This record gives sequence, structure tokens and C-alpha cells, in this order.
Amino acid sequence: HDGYPNGDSVKLAGFALDAVAISGPALTIAVSGVAESFVLAGTGIGLGDTARWVDSGDEAGCTSGNETAGYGGTQSVPVDGNVTFLFDVTTADSPTGYAVLCYTFVGEVPRLYPRVRVQVFEIVASGQHFELLAGHIDSVTLVGYGVTHGDVAFWAAAGPTSADCSLSEALAIYGGPVSVVGVKISFNVLAPVENLVLCYKFRNEPIRRYTTVTAVAYGLSGPLTRTYAVAGQTETVVFVGIGVKDGDQAKWVHSGASCDGAPAGHAGLNENGGVTGAYQTVNASSGTPFDFTTGGQDLEICYHFKRPSRGSFTQWARYPLLPATAAQI
Repeated sequence: HDGYPNGDSVKLAGFALDAVAISGPALTIAVSGVAESFVLAGTGIGLGDTARWVDSGDEAGCTSGNETAGYGGTQSVPVDGNVTFLFDVTTADSPTGYAVLCYTFVGEVPRLYPRVRVQVFEIVASGQHFELLAGHIDSVTLVGYGVTHGDVAFWAAAGPTSADCSLSEALAIYGGPVSVVGVKISFNVLAPVENLVLCYKFRNEPIRRYTTVTAVAYGLSGPLTRTYAVAGQTETVVFVGIGVKDGDQAKWVHSGASCDGAPAGHAGLNENGGVTGAYQTVNASSGTPFDFTTGGQDLEICYHFKRPSRGSFTQWARYPLLPATAAQI
């Protein structure tokens, strides 16, 4: 056959071609343990289609029909293309850090769509406990996948068990909501508190509660009355507060003097060759003995909380509202 005259085309009745494809969404953020809805875009999406996620580049895994563990299984696609997946793992181990869509149109073989991607993030839910110092800025680095600049985190009171947190739980006394800077988070918990749990928001995702990522904010609340001592005599002081333990350190300084300087006339051990002055090692149960060698008015306590998770001692905490007077005749 020499073709049709004048290059005309001929429509053949009974023959038709439907071109089907998935074009989006390009990239979605999901959080492990949180149901995530994907509104698929494309042509030919319809009832009876199925969708699942595989590691980037896993063409064989897509065509074989084997599900990737933890990626939410195979889901039936409704007519509006809105499919929900519940991921149990992150995409940290995927070669590119994200998973790609494997889609099966009715009557067709599964096909990989590498431009339709998802990243699944998570805060590691065990083994993260932070010892904070009330009234001081503490920077922490969370262990997880996807923690990045601009995310939001805050501490909430332990007790509620719902998976999602509310911003109403981000109380100023617990440091309020703060933004992640780089990969670090700087909290300033204003008062001593024992049981805090983490609430964390990846990008535009819901605020997730991590009940096993916990914190305690150390701080003194006593001696409950002014301490009176007499120079030359031992005065035993019982410290009260959250985090007080054997092996902590304490010293009295003059009002306005640095906690890093020498103590206000009491005898004690000599730390670091006298660089930070003498101190007493705290006995949490029976009290800490101080031997004042000179008198002084309005002395203020400087206290070192032992914080093993942060490398033992970090910084002195000053408590001007817990004063002492050492009399001298």
C-alpha cells in the first residue's frame, strides 16, 4: 500500500487508546506512626487501582508485587485519588532518603513513578532523656531522621497520652514553643519540673507527642528559710529541690560576686586548683556541712547539679532568693 492520498489519516472505528499516568504529588512529608493522606494527580486514576511505596530505584520491588516492610502496605485507590498510608519506619535507609510510588492501573502491570516521592521522618522514641537546668538555656540535639531548621518543638507536662499535642500545652514555664536552629533546640525551662515529654512538629505536619522522649529541669527550692551560721562553727544545710543528689557541689558567694570565683569565706575542697573556688560536696540525705571562716551578710548559694547525661557538671546555678548570713564576733 502506498499510503493515503494527500497524507490524510483515517479513523478506524472500534480502536481507542487511553494514556494513563501519575504526575503527583512531587514530594510529600510524612511522619512515622501518623496516617498521611496523599491526593494523587494524573490521568486514568480510578476504582480498582492500587498504590504502594518502595525504596527509590527499586524497580524490581515494584514489578514483583512485594511490599516494602513498614511503608504502609498496598492500598486501594478511591475515585478521588486520595489514598492514606500509615508508615511504621522512616525512609532513612532508602538510597536517596525517600520512597517512590509504585502504582498499578486496572489491567496493567505495576509501574514505578520516581517523581512521586515521600520522605518519612521520626524522632527516635527510646533512650532520649535530657537533664535541663531551670532558668538557664540548654541546647539539646534530638536523635531522629528529618530534624531540621525551622521545625518546632516544646516540652509538655507528662500525663496526656493522645498521639497529637496542642499548642495550648506549650506553656512558657516549660520553655514554650521554640524553633529548631540547624539541628539543635535551645530550651529555657523557667522552673524546676520533674516530668516533661517532647512535642515535635516536622514541617507542616501535626504536632506529635513522644511520651518516651523525656526531660527533667533541675533547680533548688530550699533551704526554705534564710541560713544562719557562725564563723568558726559547722553549719549543716539541707538542700531541697528537683535533682538534688549526693555528689552535687555547692558554695556561698557574696551578692554580686561570680559563681565562678572564690567562695564567701567558707572552708571546702579546692576544685581545679582554685580556679572556680572552694566548694562542698553535697550530701542529699543528711545535709551538707559548711565551715565559715569569716562572717558575711546576704550570701547567695551557687549550686552545681551533677548531670551525667550532659557530661557530669556543666554550669553553676545561682539562687539569690536562698540567702545566708554568717555571723562573726
